[in-house]
Amino acid sequence: PSESRNPGLWFALLFRNYISAVDGDRCPSIPTCSSYSAEVFRRHGFIKGWLMTVDRLIHEADEGDYSPLVYRDGRIRILDSPESNYIWRTNEN
Repeated sequence: PSESRNPGLWFALLFRNYISAVDGDRCPSIPTCSSYSAEVFRRHGFIKGWLMTVDRLIHEADEGDYSPLVYRDGRIRILDSPESNYIWRTNEN
C-alpha cells in the first residue's frame, strides 16, 4: 500500500516525531510503540497494522512475562519486534 494513503502510518509517525519527542519516552518496549506501529502499518497496510498496534498496546503490561528483557538506554526494556508476534505472521519474505 502507498505510504501517503495510510492514515495509520501518518498518525504513528506524527506521534513518534512530535508528541513522543516532547512528552518523553514512556514505552517499555523495543522498538518503541510508535516505531512498532509505523513499521506494521508500512508492512501490512492499515487494517492489519491497526490490529497489530491495538494488540501490542493491550498486551503491553504483561508482555514482559513472555518476551525477552534487555537493558538499553539505562532501563530494562521488553524486546517485542513485529517479527516476534507469530500470531500475525504471513508467508512474506
